[in-house]
Amino acid sequence: MKEDSPETVHEYFKDLRKAFYTDKTHDIKWRRKQLGQIILAFEEMKEEISVALEKDLGRDHFISLYQEITAIPNRAKEDSANLEYYMKPEKRDTPVLLAPAKSRMVYQPLGAVCIYGAWNYPFVTTFSPLICAVAAGNCALVKPSEMAPHSSAVMRTIVEKYLDNECFKVAEGGAEVSIACSQMQWDKICFTGSPQKGSLVAQAAAKNLVPCLLELGGKCTTIVDEDANAQFAGFKVMSSRLANSGQICTSPDYVLIHESKKDEFIESAKATIKDSYGEDPQKDVFYSRMINEFHTERVFKLCSGHGGKVVTGGKCDIKDRYMEPTIIENPSLDSEIMKEEIFGPILPVVTFKDFQEVIDHMHEREKPLAMYYFGSVFGEHKKILEERVQAGGMVVNDCVIHALNNRLAFGGVGQSGQGRYLGIDGFRNFSNQKAVLVKPTINIDSVNKMIMPPFTEEEKAKLMNMLTMPYYQSHAQKLLLAIALVLTILTYLFVL
Repeated sequence: MKEDSPETVHEYFKDLRKAFYTDKTHDIKWRRKQLGQIILAFEEMKEEISVALEKDLGRDHFISLYQEITAIPNRAKEDSANLEYYMKPEKRDTPVLLAPAKSRMVYQPLGAVCIYGAWNYPFVTTFSPLICAVAAGNCALVKPSEMAPHSSAVMRTIVEKYLDNECFKVAEGGAEVSIACSQMQWDKICFTGSPQKGSLVAQAAAKNLVPCLLELGGKCTTIVDEDANAQFAGFKVMSSRLANSGQICTSPDYVLIHESKKDEFIESAKATIKDSYGEDPQKDVFYSRMINEFHTERVFKLCSGHGGKVVTGGKCDIKDRYMEPTIIENPSLDSEIMKEEIFGPILPVVTFKDFQEVIDHMHEREKPLAMYYFGSVFGEHKKILEERVQAGGMVVNDCVIHALNNRLAFGGVGQSGQGRYLGIDGFRNFSNQKAVLVKPTINIDSVNKMIMPPFTEEEKAKLMNMLTMPYYQSHAQKLLLAIALVLTILTYLFVL
């Protein structure tokens, strides 16, 4: 990994601003060209990307291919195919008071943006927002996570080899470079990472009034209801929890389960561990490693002092960055494991008797990035969670898969993030949504002076009546067309 300096970041910022004002990024052909180059890069550099992910995360090549590498070209293809639709101005109604006029929202590029990637899925968390920024016509600085140095180096190669180097730069390095990036007057910053670091980035950005799109994670809650299929839920939750050794921001962090379903759920979850990774997951090629020794030890420490019962797992090999798949039954809600995002292959399972306990629990804690519900799709409980409980996203009878839908906006709420990317929502988040109202020249003295003093009592009444009218130009046009149609029919019937 190459180390940039804070001074280099300043130069990158100036170069990107200068490149943006050449207006080349406004051209739809240029945008499609850059998206096509991203697709080409991920086709030609699959092996290099896979090797980097293996070195950084101990991840099997095939797992990286289907969990991460394939997602990027798919998202670039989706945005490229829909770019004309994304860019098309959106018509809005105009009040009668302002007629005749046309109103619309026009989507312009923001300018030069900064994108921070995360280490757990380095390419997805970096290139997914970058694709949105490209589609919206921006220049961008990419700051990969220094905790995944091999992936960071490959990302630099991709950007420098395949993309327009006037409009896209990569800044590699540690805390000094990250801090320098956050202090520039970007047109937007997109950060993926922990709430703690996201808060620091947002605070630095606020000094320059730079808007932030934050993807921060948190403790994603899973609810297994009384009418759920516990065996199915155990398989789905555990398989999702162990993907990438639990190092996924949307991973099910803990389970709230009806007490009648606990035993069946746990037996299914234990069977899933064995079926997927064998008797000794440490020796299994498909079981990923923790990112480093520090995080391995951090996660291992959560396995003690929780006040619950470890029903399986609990072992750790810090040197090998290995944490055994672990299930903890009924830990204390005040323990660290129930307050801190685990980001590892540990699954706490907490029982409840009445569904109101679940609602109260959710309302008392920070809003999660994702919420998973296992139970009837027609039941009242599912409706309550969907309509009354806040979360960045919700999946019913599965986990994590909402992030794979390129047309479904991805993002958090509250402490789990702000803003959305993917698809048209990502395009709009990286665009200036300009309100435009166009009127013809109507140089009629009485009309021009209608809203200017002095006012008679009659003029005041007319003006206030027009201001409070709930009618829009489109409604008036439809009414006039309807009247014209009726008159035409009447003329045909009674005159002709």
